[in-house]
Amino acid sequence: MAQKSKEFSRVKFPFEIIQEGYNVFQSSFPKKKGYRFYQGTWRIVYPDHSWNLDSEDQFALEYSKNDIQSASINYTWFDKEAKIFDFNVSYRRDYTEISITLGSIGDIEKVFAVFESNYSKFAQAEKEIQKEIQREKPRYKIDMEIPSVTVSKELLQALENYFFKRVSQVEKIQIPEIQSHYDLFIGDSDGTQTLPTVNDIDSLLFPDNIQWIKLDYSAPYNGNLDISVYFSRHRSLSAVKISYKGENSKNISQGILKDIYKILDDYKANYWMYQYPVRFLGNILVGLLLVFILISKDSLWRWVSVSIILVTSIFLTGTGFVPYSVFDTKRNREVNRWTKFLVEGFIGFIIFSVLGGLLLRLLGLF
Repeated sequence: MAQKSKEFSRVKFPFEIIQEGYNVFQSSFPKKKGYRFYQGTWRIVYPDHSWNLDSEDQFALEYSKNDIQSASINYTWFDKEAKIFDFNVSYRRDYTEISITLGSIGDIEKVFAVFESNYSKFAQAEKEIQKEIQREKPRYKIDMEIPSVTVSKELLQALENYFFKRVSQVEKIQIPEIQSHYDLFIGDSDGTQTLPTVNDIDSLLFPDNIQWIKLDYSAPYNGNLDISVYFSRHRSLSAVKISYKGENSKNISQGILKDIYKILDDYKANYWMYQYPVRFLGNILVGLLLVFILISKDSLWRWVSVSIILVTSIFLTGTGFVPYSVFDTKRNREVNRWTKFLVEGFIGFIIFSVLGGLLLRLLGLF
């Protein structure tokens, strides 16, 4: 027994050519040798539904339509020794795959000769169809920075649920098919873990050595929408990427971006610290206070200026130590608790020192 498979790119062979190939396939069986037909299967897939058909006549009718996403036809025979002989044609939007199993290489090549001789004729026609499809479906891409957030299992679940819901609405496909093209990647200092869904994360908190997380939906061969959200400790790597090909591609892509930002808004962490106006004004304030210290002869106000400079400098340098995406780990929870305690205590000390100094001055004791 021998078997050969080959992909023919950019072609949809007419049903008449497939039938001609099948006739050559059948002619390879020696007469009166006990060859028996076992089964035939005919399947057609549309964007929002699929059919398993009962006959090749039904298949021929549906296969001729231009809006199908994929199609397959299979015939299986066997002989008295239970050897299997198989004829299979599978069409996708951008290629057709032929797979033949017969008793000899020569017989297989005769079947493939039918498709080879007709390939150039129908490949060119299909190529023009694909060009027309591309003209009808403009693609719009987005690659945008995301805000600084606290990345928790709850946030990932909200994003994942949105991915499944929105992709289903846009692509007109069911959740199980979406899940087969979706992955959750978790990277730490030991390597990368790939999970099918957020539900497969085995603990509430992430490991302390986590570095990044990525949610990724990549469209199948007949799809048009790709979405990914990447959370990283580094600002430059934290981004959402959207690519959609179809009618109103810009509006749909921007709508998805807006929805994702809305979900992230509920989990913002240190985002305000990274905004340019805040950092710019902080630097201006430090500069002005340094000038004031140099020209002021009042010790109390010089002390106030030094205190404000110290607090502002801590804030400005803090972005160099605080990760952009703060992952929900045991260590980060502990750090946040102590940071809040120390910052609030230091600010309280500064405020009461200044107010105490002013009060002493009013009482004539300073």
